[in-house]
Amino acid sequence: GIAVGLATRIFPHNFIELLEAQISIISNEPFSILPDFQTGGLLDVSEYSGGIGRITRRARIVPKGTNTLAIKEIPYGETTESLIVSIEYAARRKKVTVKSIQDATAADVEIILTLTSGTSTEKAIQSLYAFTKCEQKITSQMVVLENNRPCERTVSEILKANTEKLINLLNQELEIRRRELEDEQHEKTLVQIFIEERIYKRIETCTEYDQIKAEIRSGFLPFKDRLYREITDDDIEKLLQVRIRRISLYDMNRNRDELEAIMAEMAEVDKNIASIKKYAINYLKSLIKKYKFIDIEVEETAKPDPETDSKKKGKGKKRSSKKTTSKTKKVTVERFPRRTEIATFSTIEVREITATKLTINYDPETGFLGGNIKTGKELFKCSPLDRIIVVWPDGKYNLIPAPEDRVFVDNNMLYAAIHDRDQLYTLVYTEKEIPFSCIKRFSFGGLIMNRDYNLLPVEGDIRIFAEGTPEQIWIKFKPAKGQRIGQKVFNPEEAVAVKGVRAKGKQITSKAIQYISDSDTPPRFWKDEDTTDRSKLI
Repeated sequence: GIAVGLATRIFPHNFIELLEAQISIISNEPFSILPDFQTGGLLDVSEYSGGIGRITRRARIVPKGTNTLAIKEIPYGETTESLIVSIEYAARRKKVTVKSIQDATAADVEIILTLTSGTSTEKAIQSLYAFTKCEQKITSQMVVLENNRPCERTVSEILKANTEKLINLLNQELEIRRRELEDEQHEKTLVQIFIEERIYKRIETCTEYDQIKAEIRSGFLPFKDRLYREITDDDIEKLLQVRIRRISLYDMNRNRDELEAIMAEMAEVDKNIASIKKYAINYLKSLIKKYKFIDIEVEETAKPDPETDSKKKGKGKKRSSKKTTSKTKKVTVERFPRRTEIATFSTIEVREITATKLTINYDPETGFLGGNIKTGKELFKCSPLDRIIVVWPDGKYNLIPAPEDRVFVDNNMLYAAIHDRDQLYTLVYTEKEIPFSCIKRFSFGGLIMNRDYNLLPVEGDIRIFAEGTPEQIWIKFKPAKGQRIGQKVFNPEEAVAVKGVRAKGKQITSKAIQYISDSDTPPRFWKDEDTTDRSKLI
């Protein structure tokens, strides 16, 4: 971390690609730079957003036979051990159909997965990506300190800032080198004039040190225009340390050659300072040339060809020598090849993979609901990730996780299904205190897990609970003294608007109901000759 509540996470990148990107920046050319991991694998950068988003990294999994998979490369940040542990955990939870795991990793990663017979390798690979560490998302946090303050930057912005800093550093190095060359030239020019103009002769009769310095200074006055700066006491000290043997013709010629070399290098330095961007590009290219390739020695084992033994009987018969020969040869390879493959992953819907994995049964005798019930009635297939809505006759309902084992829901459960917040339902209920019968249409919407809810605003009993909206609802009233109308039929879609799950229902009748049905055709209790109420609900 770089500050309270802040952390930096910058992914590794390919060294050569970074150098090439810097050349593009200096040349004002477009460039793209993406992470590259030493462990290889696959990488989806569709959400990378230049370094302020996230990436999805995957292991490289390839089929190896009918029921065998091989993991050849692992995601960044994982080890073979952590990957195997995650696969074993998923296998124990029956998320992946892996029968055995063998770690055959040596110089290269290789994890062999044996699948249960009949398993599709493609589906197994998708399950490994969905339920294990073979696929993981990781967010980049490009937080840096700028002017002593934390700020977020993209990879391109950071690389551009570093490139600008590189140019400044190269320029400073050239300026330093130029000053060094000026000092060298000044020193060698002093020595050259000191010897060639025989200034050393002027101090042969001097007896005082101050007199010596004065004679040397006065001796250089006619040659002041050949010097870069004024003569200092340090310069005089160095001249006094020149040994007599250096006053030979050979040393004088060598001094001239060195001066010419210094002048040539100074001209080159001045040229580089004037065209600093071109110099920076050449510097980066020299780094690429130095580090991109490397020579390695590879040992080759050669088997001898069959040869004819002419000395033995049976000319023409061939014999093979059991000896083999080996030799080494140099091979040029990339030092920093890109190891991570850029790809675009299709979104793996975990619910789609496991949509029919769990079979939910209900046994009314025991009152248990779940995927580990051998008796009772099969209700539906679902994913372990699904949520189940359970409704009871008194109007209570609850949202529970899909029970992979079993859960007690009592032996009078009315309804159970995969929860869909937008699914439309039709409910007819009768109140207990005042036997009014009401109807409402609703959807459950969002619910909190394992919390008790009630569909009825007051105590009562559910008479009809149906998915969707029935075309007709048929009602047979209980016979009563003086009752003229014996039955009723109506279209709930026309009669009742869709409201919230907690809304009170719309009254159908105050009469006691003997029979009720939501069938598409008239039920058995319906009699056409009876007086029928076909009026709309008020």
